[in-house]
Amino acid sequence: MKKLILKGAMVIALGLLLTGTAVAQQQTTAQRQRQTTEQRAERMTQDLKKELNLNEQQTNQVAEINRQTTQEMEQVRANQTLTRQERREQMQQIQERRTAEIRKVLTVQQRTRFEQHQQKMQQKPGKQRQNPQQPVQRRSGGRRGGN
Repeated sequence: MKKLILKGAMVIALGLLLTGTAVAQQQTTAQRQRQTTEQRAERMTQDLKKELNLNEQQTNQVAEINRQTTQEMEQVRANQTLTRQERREQMQQIQERRTAEIRKVLTVQQRTRFEQHQQKMQQKPGKQRQNPQQPVQRRSGGRRGGN
């Protein structure tokens, strides 16, 4: 009887732990989605400033690049006349241009760290790979019915 109660308590505790983790992830995603383009640009700039140890001039230049590209991406997202493929292609072009512009601002050492940072960001869950030769692995059970 005690073993049964103990097992039940462990199952409940595990369920609460998993539920808490899922709620925290949903809140983080929701917070990210509610950010304005300026907030996203600022977050991106601060991430790079920290990761690459940017000086003040570099930080200002990267901030302007990020502001411009996040605004452009928002315009593409809002354009309902584009197909999904056209939207994806335009977003990729904007991202490639952003990367090239940021690289121009960086020192040789910072460029190396920037490339490593880019690769690390691509490995995060939910990020698509920029290399079209590598298939994007999708998680099943999403909103889109397993697409």
